[in-house]
Amino acid sequence: MDVHGGELNVIVKYFGLGNAGGNIGIPVLIVAIKDMDPNVFFTKKVTGLTNTCEAGSGGYLYFCRSKCGNAALWRHWFSYICIPTIANAAMVHDLRDVNGNPHRSFLDTDGEATILNEAFDVDVMNQFQANRIDYLKLGPSATKTQQPWDAGNQFRSTKTGLSSTIRNNTNVEDELLRRNLLKYYVEFDTEYPTIKLTAKFREKITYSLMLIVHCLKKFILPDKMKASFISTGHHIENEVKEGEDSVNCELMMSLCLDSTITVHERQHMFECKEAAAVYGMVHGQITDEYMDSIQLYNTPNTVNRDELQAECRKYAFLVTHRDTNQRHYDYQQLKAHRQREQQLRTDPNNIIAVAAQKAQDKQRAKDTADHEKAAAGARRKAAKEATKQQETLRFEGLTMEQKAQERTAKKVAGLEIKRLREEMKVRQTAERNARLNMTVDVD
Repeated sequence: MDVHGGELNVIVKYFGLGNAGGNIGIPVLIVAIKDMDPNVFFTKKVTGLTNTCEAGSGGYLYFCRSKCGNAALWRHWFSYICIPTIANAAMVHDLRDVNGNPHRSFLDTDGEATILNEAFDVDVMNQFQANRIDYLKLGPSATKTQQPWDAGNQFRSTKTGLSSTIRNNTNVEDELLRRNLLKYYVEFDTEYPTIKLTAKFREKITYSLMLIVHCLKKFILPDKMKASFISTGHHIENEVKEGEDSVNCELMMSLCLDSTITVHERQHMFECKEAAAVYGMVHGQITDEYMDSIQLYNTPNTVNRDELQAECRKYAFLVTHRDTNQRHYDYQQLKAHRQREQQLRTDPNNIIAVAAQKAQDKQRAKDTADHEKAAAGARRKAAKEATKQQETLRFEGLTMEQKAQERTAKKVAGLEIKRLREEMKVRQTAERNARLNMTVDVD
C-alpha cells in the first residue's frame, strides 16, 4: 500500500503480513530518500511504529532510494521479518495432522519482480525449506480476487481513512513514536553523514508515519483480517475436520469466473481442480499446455504465458518448488546471455570484440568440422583395416584346394573386369570421335 500526495511530498510504502487466524505482522514501512545510493538501505526497528497498543511493540522503518526497495532490502525482509513472522505464527498455532506432524506454512504474494527475485537467493530459499514454508506467487491480474489484503478491502479502507483523517485535520500526535523517530534520524545521520535531510522533510516523514500508525490501529484489525481470508476462500469459518479442505476452492474459483462461461464448462473446471492441483504440486506450476490437455476453459484473449520472457508475468507458481528454482536459473542464464549479445551489438567499444568473436566462432566451427572429418576418415580406415584382417584370417583358415579355387576365381574376375574396361574405353573413344566429326549447317 502506497501513501503519498497532497502537501506531504513524502512517499511511504506499507508492506503487511496477515494470516487466516487474524494475526497481523509488525508494520514494515519504506520511505523514499532520493539522495541514497540505489543499492543500499537503512533500517531499524522503531518502537511505537505499530498497529497494536501493546507496550514496547514496534515495526521496521526502511530508508531507501525507491519506495519499491532494492534487492538487498528484500533479502533482509525475507530473512529477518517475513520468514520469522510465519515461523512464529506456526509455532503459536501448532497445527498438526493425525500423525502428529506439524502442518506446512503457506505464503502468497503478488508478482513484483523486485521482491520475487530475492526469494530465489540461496540463503532465503534455505530458510523457507528449514521452516517448512511453501511460497506461492499469485497469478497475474488476480490481486483483487485472490489477495485477502486487497479483496477484503484492508488497503482500501485504510487509504480512505488516511484521506478523511487528513481532510478532517484529526490530531494524530504520538509522543512515543515521535521520540523514537528522532533517535532513528540520529542513527541515520551517523551512518550516512553526506545525506542531508532538512528539518522540514523530517517533520513531514514523522507526521506521515504517525498518520499511518493512527489509521493502521483503526482499520487493520484481527477480525477484519480473518474475514478477508474467508471472503477470498482462503479460510473456512467453521472448524475443518481432518482430511477435509481448509480452503473453499469453489469460492476461490468462482471469484475468477465471468458470465461467458457455460454451466457445463464451469462444472468441468470444478471436476478438474483436484487433478490440476496435483499437477501443480508436482511441477510447481500449471501451464497453458496442461490446461489444453484437460480441456479447461480458456478465453479467446488469453495470452499464451509460456511465451512470455519475464517469469513474474507468468502463471501462479510455487516459488519454493525445485523445478521453479531450475526454471528461474535457466531464465536468468538466458537473460544474461541476451544482455551480453545486446551489449556487443550496440556498444561501439565492442566492435573489435564482435569481430574477434565472429572470427573465433568461425575458426571454432572450422576446427570442429576438420576434427569431425579427420575422425570420420580414421573410422573408415580402421573399418577397412579390420575388414582386411578378418579376410586374412578367413583365407588362412581355408584348405589348399579352397585357396586355389579362390585364386582362380579372383583371376577370372580380374580378367572379366579388364575386358569390360577395354570395351568401355573403345566405346568412349568412338563416341568422342563421332562428336568431333559432326558438322553444323548455318543458313
